[in-house]
Amino acid sequence: MTIRHSPADDGNSAPLRRLLVGTSAVPAATLALMMAFAPAASAASIEYAFSPGASLFFADGNFESLTGTFTVDFAGPTVTQAAITLAGNAPEAGVYDTPGFILPDLRLFFASNPTPATVAIGFGSPLGLTPDPITGDDFSAPPAATILVTYATGYADPILPEPSTLSLLGAALGLFGLRRRASRRDLSTSTDQPRAT
Repeated sequence: MTIRHSPADDGNSAPLRRLLVGTSAVPAATLALMMAFAPAASAASIEYAFSPGASLFFADGNFESLTGTFTVDFAGPTVTQAAITLAGNAPEAGVYDTPGFILPDLRLFFASNPTPATVAIGFGSPLGLTPDPITGDDFSAPPAATILVTYATGYADPILPEPSTLSLLGAALGLFGLRRRASRRDLSTSTDQPRAT
């Protein structure tokens, strides 16, 4: 039995079609990755870590180093996780692990502890995909008066996949596409040869 091909299959259109399909896979995968990590796709949650050396200087003269992380869900927006430590002198020093709320402009959020004490931390611009400088805000522990932050250092840094991780993922997708193309070529080569019956 012999397999017959149409004249269109014997021309140059089939290799050109394969080339176009094969080369469109990499840009399509790249576009999908770009859309997944685009700022507009910020309905997802982003975890932030305070930079090394971040600190708050309060109006009562206390200097507090600021460490830890917090997570913002941009769909709300809400703070879904807080693990913030102020290391220094009382009354501000402590662990603030109860998420409070975040203002709609994404520039100020609150976290508290069981004391009850609350720390408000402000940022220079709305939280997003880039590091944002800490501008201050305040500490409160009722019934005492609120203590303002007079000076702040450091920034909140979003914890995102590294570019090298995305590069590895893109390379893996490319290799997968090349392997699939090679296996299709091998399959088409074996069907092009006439079979003896």
